[in-house]
Amino acid sequence: MKKDNIIRYKGYYAKIDYIAGKNVLVGHVENVDADIRFECSRPGDVKKDFKEAVHAYLNECSQKGVKPEKTYKGSFNVRIHPECHKRLSHAAIEEDVSLNALVEEALCDYLDRRFEETGPIIDASERKQQTDDKETDYPFES
Repeated sequence: MKKDNIIRYKGYYAKIDYIAGKNVLVGHVENVDADIRFECSRPGDVKKDFKEAVHAYLNECSQKGVKPEKTYKGSFNVRIHPECHKRLSHAAIEEDVSLNALVEEALCDYLDRRFEETGPIIDASERKQQTDDKETDYPFES
C-alpha cells in the first residue's frame, strides 16, 4: 500500500507526521544519518518547507566541503528461499549476466510497472552501462 505521508525531492524522502499537541506537521528525511527536519502549520507549505530543508542541507555540506549523504548506496542484502536463489543463478547463467545484473533488471522492471506514472527508474541502456561499470560477481557465484 502506498503511503500518503511520504514526499520525495532530489532523491531524498521525508516522512510527514501530524503533532496534535502543537498543531503542526513535522517532516524528517528518512534513511540518512544527517538530521534533516522541518515543520509547518499549513499543509500547503509541506513541500516548500521540505525543499528548503534539503537545500539548506546541501548548502551546509557545500560550505563545509563535505559530500552530501545519499539516501541509498545501491547495495543491500536480500534473504530468499534457496530454490529461488538456485533458479535465479541458473537464469543468470542462461542469460550470460551476473546474478546482480539479473536481480537489478527484475527489480527495475517490477518498479517500472508498479510506478508507471513516474516513468522508468533508469532506461535500459543506462542500466546496462551501470551494470557493466560495476560488475563484481560472475554468473557461477552464489
